[in-house]
Parts: sequence; C-alpha cells; structure tokens
Amino acid sequence: MGESISEPGREEYSTEKMREYLKEYRAAKIALIKGAALVRHHGVSHRDFKVGCCAMGKEPEGQVDKVEEFLLGLGGKSKEPAIGDKGLVVYSAYNFTLEPARPGRLPEEKKCAERNAIEAALSKRCELIVAIVTVSKETATGDPSKERGVLHPCRECRDLYRGLLQQGILREESIICCVNDAGAKPVEEERTVKELLAMYADDEKDN
Repeated sequence: MGESISEPGREEYSTEKMREYLKEYRAAKIALIKGAALVRHHGVSHRDFKVGCCAMGKEPEGQVDKVEEFLLGLGGKSKEPAIGDKGLVVYSAYNFTLEPARPGRLPEEKKCAERNAIEAALSKRCELIVAIVTVSKETATGDPSKERGVLHPCRECRDLYRGLLQQGILREESIICCVNDAGAKPVEEERTVKELLAMYADDEKDN
C-alpha cells in the first residue's frame, strides 16, 4: 500500500493514484504549456513582466473531468483521452500588478500567476494539485544572480508551496514545470516540488 493523505472530509490519495494522475499530466503536458502561454497575454504588469500558469488538480469524487474539455478548447488532444472518473481539472491564470512600484515601495497588489491559479483551484474545492506549469519570457524575478534559464517561482510562491505541502494539497512528487519561450527554441525545466524547494533551502535562513 502506498502512503496516503488522510484528513477529515478529504479523500485519501495513495502513491498509486498519484502515479495515475502524473501519467495524465504527461499526456496533457504540451497542451498545458500552450494554455499557459495563451493566458499569459492577459497579464497586467507595469514592466511588461508577464507569466501564464496552468495547474492540474484533483477535485472531489463525482466532479466532472474537465481535462479533455480543456484540451479540445485549445485545439489539442492528449495521446490518451482523459478518463471521466478521475475528476482532474485544469485551472489557468496570469499575473497582475494593480499599481507600479515607487521609490522604496514594491508594486501594490502584485499577484503571481501561480498564486492566482492555486487560489482558483482552492475555490473549487481542489484537494490535490498534481502539476503547475508556467510560461514566461523572463529568467529571474529581479535578482540576476538567481537566473536559471527559466523563471522559477518567487520566494512568496515557494512559501505558498511549503504551506500547501503541509496541508497535503501539494505532494513532494507534484510537478513544477517552468518554460521560457523567449528564444526560437523554448527552454523547459521540470522538477518535483521536493527537488525545487531543495534548491531554495536557504529561504529559511532569510526569515
């Protein structure tokens, strides 16, 4: 038997089920990247810093599977059709900043695409986030020394991921896929949540 999440009112998600959901993610991955790139164009940024995000999550049993609907809406189709009883749903979002930064002040109401997609998922009672895909032409959120070739989640989003791990909404094996499409050939980086957060273990020292 695989390890599972067990909380009052929540379904248990075994390691075997998570493997099934990750297989579904891989079948839909190209369309998820395309969807994140498309929704990014709605982003609002006073420095033209735009990010699009698609998160794939699991809603309670009995919910309608919306992955196939999402893929067909993009004009794409996974290699294997989505199975209706899995209850997998795609949530898409973009970043926005309502007011630009001023001397000595950060932008007001800055919200990352990842946070917006996750909030959309949680508002629909999403119980498990299988994968988070982002697309951007950026490689760092402001500190050139942090450039990775693709845009990694910012510190606020990493802290959000840590909290979701504790709640069981993210799993260590959940996927974070970051894509940079600034060049002729997109650069893609895929890591598990555990691998990504391990790269930023020094976050704790900054608290």
